[in-house]
This record gives sequence, structure tokens and C-alpha cells, in this order.
Amino acid sequence: MENNSYKPVPKEPTSKISPLPLLDEMIRNQEIALRNYIEKGNPNETYVRIQNENISKLYQVFNFIEGLNHLDYFLLIEDAISSLSARDPEISVLNIVMKVRKGPDNIAIITLNPFCDETV
Repeated sequence: MENNSYKPVPKEPTSKISPLPLLDEMIRNQEIALRNYIEKGNPNETYVRIQNENISKLYQVFNFIEGLNHLDYFLLIEDAISSLSARDPEISVLNIVMKVRKGPDNIAIITLNPFCDETV
């Protein structure tokens, strides 16, 4: 039997680069580009309106992602799943133990099965 265990998650997340700084930079660059376009004079109002709507939507996405309390851990889990799946493509079930706060363990089980309609 092959050992497919993944290293324990560190106390502090050390996941992939968070998408938030990249998204924030992208939004700010879009704002600067739009401001520069407008300052050149005679801007197309439809273009400006559409760009403002797109920037607003990007801010909504940013705020949603920023509101995910455990994003760093989910990125770590994604890394672990990818690593384990690459080592053994036959894996069909993963058991993940994730502490969400300090103190004694009071365990709840979440079963996610994208192959049926039930989620517990």
C-alpha cells in the first residue's frame, strides 16, 4: 500500500500567492487607465460607462474573495489535492482534518460529494 499522505498544514498558511493583491493591482491599473483616457478629452461616454461597470464588478469579486475567512487554507487544500492526485490518480476520497480554532477538538464532519445531490 502506497503512502499517499500529505504533509500537515502549518499553523500559519503558506499557500500559493493570494489572488487578492493581483486583483487589487489589476483594478487600480484599470482605474488609472480609465482616468488617463478621460483626461485626454472627448471620451466616449459608452466606453467610460462600460469600463466603470467592469471596475465595479471587479471590486465586487475582490470583496467576495476578501470575505472568505479561510481562503489561505482552501488554497493549501487545493495544493494538497493536486499533489496527491498527481501521485496517485486512483484516489477517489480524501480525508481532511482542519482545525478552525484553538482549544479542544469538537469535531464536525462535512461530506462533499459532487457526484450526488446530498451534502452534509
